[in-house]
Amino acid sequence: MDAIALIRIHLELECIGVDARGLLSRLPCPNPDDIPRFYVARHPAGYVAYCRHDLPPRLREALGALPPECAFTERDTVERILALTGSGDGIWRGKSYIFPDTLTPDLYPDAVLLDADRHRPAWQGYDPGTRLAGRRVYAILAGDRIAATCESSRENDVSAEAWVRTTPEFRRRGYARQVTAVWAHDLQRRGKIPFYSHKWDNLASRGVAHSLGLIQYIEDVGY
Repeated sequence: MDAIALIRIHLELECIGVDARGLLSRLPCPNPDDIPRFYVARHPAGYVAYCRHDLPPRLREALGALPPECAFTERDTVERILALTGSGDGIWRGKSYIFPDTLTPDLYPDAVLLDADRHRPAWQGYDPGTRLAGRRVYAILAGDRIAATCESSRENDVSAEAWVRTTPEFRRRGYARQVTAVWAHDLQRRGKIPFYSHKWDNLASRGVAHSLGLIQYIEDVGY
């Protein structure tokens, strides 16, 4: 699957679609993400850029006149153009990966699928007040405690995004790597695309991606 198709699938997971005009628009779904006013993704074959559907045409034209790499290298220029809208939201810059089709159980020997009844006490100590029933949460257990988990932050019929958490005292033991691998392998066996993303400067998450041999398919920025 090419990068453009993956980008569209990934955006749809965040309840963001690309309309007939090539503009970002809202898709109906629970808990949607904010739609960036200007979004650029750098992929192995080049760049793709999208504006939000309600951005005035004059601003879309100004942004379209910029070389797409300016979104990464000339942040001030992009911000000056977007300041005309009177909006000053934050900027996201990150990396996103897909998983190779070579995942095996050998990568996650200690991971378990949490059971809502059997693991309730450990779960309430790890994430008090939130329910476990009806969720697929993979974990590493350390005695009666949960050391690390991975579950889908979002999931639809086609794909899912990883949400990995590690209890501070259990970091740097490879647990995030294990739970991420078992989560992704489960999705692949169910015919879905697992995505793994992180902020550009998150070295710990980057390390997990590299240790699993994930394939970076985009670096992106959203304004």
